[in-house]
Amino acid sequence: METAIEERRFNGTSEPDLVELAGDWVYQKPKYGDPINVNDVKFVVVNTRYDDPTGLDAMTVKNVETGEYSIIFQGTQKDAKYGKEDLKTDALLTTDMPTIPQLEASKEYYIEMNEKFGISSVAGNSLGGPLAFSALQVNPELRCVTINPAPAPKGYLDPNKVYPNALNFYDKHDPLTSITTPLGMERVPGEVVTIEAGAAIISSMGSIHTGFKEGSITVRGITISTAADDHIVTSIWTGETLTGESSTRIDVNLKNLDILSKGLVGASNDFGLAQSYMEKSEEIVLNEESIFTMRLETMISTFNDMIEDSIYDPVLKGITRAQSAITSEVSDWLSKLDTAEQHFQSINAILNSPPVELIEHIISVDISVESLFQEARDHINKFFLEVCSLSNGIAHINEDVIPSLLSEAQNKVDDFLVNEMRDHYTIVNSNTEKVSQQIVDFGEKVVNFKEELEKRDLTSALSIKMQANAISDIVKIPGKSDFLLEESNHLLLGMKLKELVLESSFNHISNLTHILIGVPAAAIASIVGVIETAVKGISLAISKVFDFSHSISLPASLFPQFQEIEQKLKSLANSITRPLDDIGSMLGGVRDSFFRLSIYLPDLLREFKPYLDDAIFTIINYNDINVLNLFAMTQLKELKILLQDVSFQLSEHSAKSIEALGETSDLVIENLDMLTSQIKKVTFE
Repeated sequence: METAIEERRFNGTSEPDLVELAGDWVYQKPKYGDPINVNDVKFVVVNTRYDDPTGLDAMTVKNVETGEYSIIFQGTQKDAKYGKEDLKTDALLTTDMPTIPQLEASKEYYIEMNEKFGISSVAGNSLGGPLAFSALQVNPELRCVTINPAPAPKGYLDPNKVYPNALNFYDKHDPLTSITTPLGMERVPGEVVTIEAGAAIISSMGSIHTGFKEGSITVRGITISTAADDHIVTSIWTGETLTGESSTRIDVNLKNLDILSKGLVGASNDFGLAQSYMEKSEEIVLNEESIFTMRLETMISTFNDMIEDSIYDPVLKGITRAQSAITSEVSDWLSKLDTAEQHFQSINAILNSPPVELIEHIISVDISVESLFQEARDHINKFFLEVCSLSNGIAHINEDVIPSLLSEAQNKVDDFLVNEMRDHYTIVNSNTEKVSQQIVDFGEKVVNFKEELEKRDLTSALSIKMQANAISDIVKIPGKSDFLLEESNHLLLGMKLKELVLESSFNHISNLTHILIGVPAAAIASIVGVIETAVKGISLAISKVFDFSHSISLPASLFPQFQEIEQKLKSLANSITRPLDDIGSMLGGVRDSFFRLSIYLPDLLREFKPYLDDAIFTIINYNDINVLNLFAMTQLKELKILLQDVSFQLSEHSAKSIEALGETSDLVIENLDMLTSQIKKVTFE
């Protein structure tokens, strides 16, 4: 935890120091004599072993203040001079091979450095973990600290031996440990402590595994530390890592009370980080609320664009709008049909003349096509009505259906998820302010208690134990109502609510688009097919009029008259067939477009689903909120670990005032738990 590092009150090389050396500095390959500053502690490189033919890369450093020597092993570096050897070693770690060259080299390096300097600690990250473990074969009691270590080879470490000073930090989101642990490959010595140095996001995967790399991420202008050592919680008093077990007991004297009061100031600052993350999250939600209309309009526009893009025929462009090109196109079809019919009517006198009627009588065929024009006209009018119905259906989707998709139920327009999150954050941030004040209040109680003791010249732990009961009124436990947090009845399903809204809304629009678009589009395609048949029927009937002279034998006396009639008919042919051909040339594309729309509508909706998801809550904003919430919860969890140690140190004292301080700490922890559960509601992992 950052405060425990920044306000260093202990001597020696700490676990956080070793973690930073292993996850960061050793990868930079500092040279002999180079100074290294880690958490305000000065180290100097006294030996290096880089580019060993086995792939080994390591350095030995000296703590300038304490004189401690530590070996830091580097993890896999595939692009290094002998990077291929690292990859070979990684593969061999999964086996039970009795000897692995790089591990043998690391053990020999430890022996050499120990003889020369006297090594106090070894540390490593990833492959550097097993390299550090190799030293434990020589000295099982050696201090060994790793961050996200690879597992040791099967049988490499004696399962019957105790490694009391081995400590392994696993980041909760580290990709390596998340794979090896479920597979039963967590072959590491000593104790394992899980930390949360990074959120489960792709951009921070590298820093998660090494524990450092970039060392921080920036979300909405807030810089968040992902450095592993900033997320290792250490005792306020001793600096030892808090692993969940009870820490070393301290004397509750004036000096340690002073340390506690300063530590609580740091804890308050750490809590302030979580508070700033939550305030930024609420700000994002309020911004999302302010763009509700824009999200709706974007969703409607996207839906319409997708419908339009699925239609290739230019005649149908604009079908999602009130004024569509198809309206004028249908009028044009009817006009062309009228023109063709009028031209045909102009030759009715010819067709009904005695010579032609005689021919009809001779061949027993009625060559009138007037009824076909009416049939085509009826189907075109039906087509127009169906297209209008389809357009009205699309308008209904735009005006009523899509705006209701963001609501809890599809019968109103409501920004349901955003409203729920807004109301929840209002409560959470109000509670956050209460906890912040509660921590400050706790610190003030410690200061008041210490000052009162100083006034009474109680300068030793013994005097406190003997006389603190006489001043038990110095510390009074606040009632729960003093810092009672408000329950939230919002987001009862947590962030699953977004998924439920999405699925419910998607199913709703899918069903309605099938009814309002899919079914009508298929019906319209069928109607266009009927119109095509009718137009072709007219053309076929007319062709019979023009071609009947080739299929009959006429009396010689009628031939001159008929030849004159035939010439007149042929002269009118283009006037009749041209408008029909124009109509026919348009129908195929129109039919195919409507058919395609009906068939591919489900695919179109699947492509639309991510846009619906984004409209419910803008995905990039949603992800930023999640990251902020994850790190806020991390800060609270770390603060809880710290305060649990404080409660332990202040418990079981005969002095009621000291126990009262411990109970105050317990009340803060209780509220931290409640606040964490509330933040978790707006978090997905």
